[in-house]
Amino acid sequence: MITRKITLIESKEEFWFSTIYGLHTIEQRRNMWEELTQLYMELKGPWIAMGDYNAIQSWKDRYNENPVMEAEIRDFNDFLENTGMTELRYVGREFTWTNSHVHSKVDRALVNDGWMMNMRQLEVVVQDPLFSDHTPLCLYFEQEQQNSPKPFKFFNNFAEHKEFEDIVKATWERNIQGPTMKRIWLKLKRLKNGLKQLHQEEYSKIHEKITLIRESYRGCRC
Repeated sequence: MITRKITLIESKEEFWFSTIYGLHTIEQRRNMWEELTQLYMELKGPWIAMGDYNAIQSWKDRYNENPVMEAEIRDFNDFLENTGMTELRYVGREFTWTNSHVHSKVDRALVNDGWMMNMRQLEVVVQDPLFSDHTPLCLYFEQEQQNSPKPFKFFNNFAEHKEFEDIVKATWERNIQGPTMKRIWLKLKRLKNGLKQLHQEEYSKIHEKITLIRESYRGCRC
C-alpha cells in the first residue's frame, strides 16, 4: 500500500490517495485492515483508498457455485463498521476480476467522510479489462467554472438532526404565491438554504471533530 497527498492542477483541491493491493489469504490481509484503520485515524481531510482488496464484502460480490463463508467477509465488514468508510458509487461492469470460472468484485474505491463532504467526484467507472484479469477503476473529476458554488448534497444525517423537522415544517408552511409547481420549487430552494446553514453550523469540519473525539476516547481508556 502506498499513500500520497494529491493536488488537482485546475481546482487546487487536495486529498489523500492510497493504492491498495490485498494479499491472497485472510490472515495475510489482516495487516492491511490494521494499516487502513490507522490511516483513517491519522489522515486529515479527504481520503480515497482504491485498488485490489482481494476481499469481498458479501455473497453478492462473487458469482460461482461455491458459497461465501462468513470468515471471508468478516474482516472487511468490521473495517467498514469501525471506520465508516464508504464505497464510491460505481458504473460499468458488476464484477472486477475473473478467471473464467469465478467472477468477483474485489477492486473498490473507498472514501472517508472528508471526501464525501468536500469532493465533487462521487462515482468511479469500472472499465473493460482488455489484457488483464482485473478491470481498471477510473476516477473522473468534473471541471467546474471558477468561483461557481459546489452542488448541494443531501446526507442522511440531516434527517436525524433534532432541528430537521422544524426546518422542513417552517419552510413548507411559509405562504408563497404562484402556480403549484413554482411554489414547490421555491420551497425546495429555501429548504436547501436552510439545510446548508444546518450543515455549516453542525457538520462542518466533521472529520477533524471525529479525530478529536477518537483521541479523547483513547486518552480515557489509557
